[in-house]
Amino acid sequence: VYKRQEYLQNLIKSKNQKINALSLGSGTGDWEIKLVEDFNDIISMELIDINKDLLNVSKNYADKHNLDITTTEADINKIKLESNKYDLIVVRSSLHHFLELEHIFEQINSSLKPDGNFVVIGEVIGKNGEQIFPETEKMVQQIFSTLPEKFRYNHYTKQIDQKIPDMDFSQDSFESIRSQDIVPLLSKYFISKEQVAFDAFLSLLLDFRYGPNYNLENNLDKSLVESITYLDQYYISNSILKPVCLFGIYGKK
Repeated sequence: VYKRQEYLQNLIKSKNQKINALSLGSGTGDWEIKLVEDFNDIISMELIDINKDLLNVSKNYADKHNLDITTTEADINKIKLESNKYDLIVVRSSLHHFLELEHIFEQINSSLKPDGNFVVIGEVIGKNGEQIFPETEKMVQQIFSTLPEKFRYNHYTKQIDQKIPDMDFSQDSFESIRSQDIVPLLSKYFISKEQVAFDAFLSLLLDFRYGPNYNLENNLDKSLVESITYLDQYYISNSILKPVCLFGIYGKK
């Protein structure tokens, strides 16, 4: 979080003219609003989302506080963007909901200025449908089976799990519908300036289902979280397991 904020702040400060920024799949635009509030004199932000009600939240706030923010209701899968318009395009945890990635990336690449940047924040790049990669499942289920019942309590189902559920959410929704294609297509359409991939099984053990089971004020719980984090980083850095999350900064190709 700090790294992405620091990067964007430095980028904005380095420009000698007003920055045209775009956020695709912005939702309510809470993070984008904060960015504009910090740099309202030098940044113009456009928010695009398919949900009009969510956009109205940001529009009403921007109007009330005189922020340079515009909103556009549109299907990102069919988006048409003006060429060479934007200094900065941001997608925050939205790409894995889109079907027409090739079209979207073509539009983003075309609409970036020559020195513009496409920033991907907290993106899901794991197996389609948020399923667990086979090699990861074997490892994480072994770890999960050794945990005391306290840490296997599922806050969603209110039950003690014997194993971590592995479901395909793309069957009934657009959740991670093409998440496996994101990284290869980013390499095809953009020049990578910086890319950090992380989280092989960390979120499986510490997500909304099991995360609340850990009390970080308890030394044992804290040590366990630290050990899980270390293992996760080790397996990714040694190419044993695949990461499922991405932060990346890309340039026009």
